[in-house]
Amino acid sequence: MDEELQDRILRMYAAIGDTAEVDISKFRPHLGRSEKCVFVCQDFRGSLSDEQISNLAHSAISNLANLRGHLRRWARLHGHDPNKINEAVKKSIELQVIIDLSNVDKHGYPPRDGGCSKRSPKLTEVNRVMELSIGCQPDSSSVSFALTPKPVVQVVGSGAATVVVSGRIVDKAGSYLGDLHAFLTKGTAAWEHLVAQLGVKKER
Repeated sequence: MDEELQDRILRMYAAIGDTAEVDISKFRPHLGRSEKCVFVCQDFRGSLSDEQISNLAHSAISNLANLRGHLRRWARLHGHDPNKINEAVKKSIELQVIIDLSNVDKHGYPPRDGGCSKRSPKLTEVNRVMELSIGCQPDSSSVSFALTPKPVVQVVGSGAATVVVSGRIVDKAGSYLGDLHAFLTKGTAAWEHLVAQLGVKKER
């Protein structure tokens, strides 16, 4: 693989990886006491400020969006039609929105002519939250978490619990388009599908 393209793909994975943490033990509840009761408080921001969480989100957005240009360059140099990259973007609303969010971060809002997605997306309410998920298999059918006075977070069930950086993506009218973490995940999958079609051997 072209060394520059390999570097960009690895950077994309690293930036996406920085938005998710599977080691829930890193997020310890705060045990408090008043005259009437003992209480447990929990958030999943860790020690990160609003600005640090926002930087994690925008780093992932930028790395995912910028891969388009590097894939087009690789395609031209290796005898592939660069329009295949454009076609992949047209088929993925997630990639379109991520590219728009990246351009808005660089050039300001709103994007010209509604941007690549034609929806003038913007990112709001960026935060770090717990995501609980289950799989399709019978042995991955439930998940929950509890706050205990030890203090630790206890995850129960066969599903998965991950702390993720996310946010609400809305259009120009404020209508909800989707969740940032989901868009990043699906956008990454769209690039992976294209890379496989192009025969690019990637390393993770």
